[in-house]
Amino acid sequence: MPKIAVISVAHIHSRQFCDKISKSTSGKAPCLIWDENVERGTKYASDYNSRFEPDLAKAVSDPEVDAFIVCAENTRHLPLLQKILPMGKPVMCEKPLATKASEADEIVALARKYNVKLICGYHLPFNGANRAAKEHIVNKELGDVTHVNFRNAHHAAYGRWFDNPELAWFTEPELSGGGALLDMGTHAVQFLRHLAGPVEKVWAEILNLSNVYPKVDDYGLIVMKFKSGIIGRAEAGWVFT
Repeated sequence: MPKIAVISVAHIHSRQFCDKISKSTSGKAPCLIWDENVERGTKYASDYNSRFEPDLAKAVSDPEVDAFIVCAENTRHLPLLQKILPMGKPVMCEKPLATKASEADEIVALARKYNVKLICGYHLPFNGANRAAKEHIVNKELGDVTHVNFRNAHHAAYGRWFDNPELAWFTEPELSGGGALLDMGTHAVQFLRHLAGPVEKVWAEILNLSNVYPKVDDYGLIVMKFKSGIIGRAEAGWVFT
């Protein structure tokens, strides 16, 4: 069985990943968990009968580890991946891969340099219904597609999800890199590009409609013109009920 190390459990999806690892390996848990918050990391390790490693260098270089999952705050992906990718082991990094194009380019370059299988936490293309939609478009079974729209949203602002101290970083730009559009809209953009191909032109707008978390946007809209001529609309928000 592959032994997977979870590097940081800061992200809201961390527990889901740990649950899935446990279920997919016949009850086995992640072999190792590292988190800069010792109390949080220790709790996760206890919950999953795993080992907490407080030393990042030791966690990354542990010879028993076969692969990594990175669930850190968005702006911390690059410094962590700079240490992990040279190990040459497969990595799944939570989305978004980075908050700046230059950082994403550096991460991809490192993955290529060390011949690492690197994937990001975009699951929508693997959903059965979404795979069928892609096939219908490619095979022109729906005729000529002219528009594609995707809304990815929930009520995090009005539900005050990020009042939880462990999730408050989602509303701090220096850690999150942005608000709802970067959090939710990144899924929408990735999936529409999966359906319609490369993008030629982009228009976007971000707003804060609720003023619950005023440092970041809680609503965003992106309109894209694809090279194929298709028009795409990606909408994201924390203000939908």
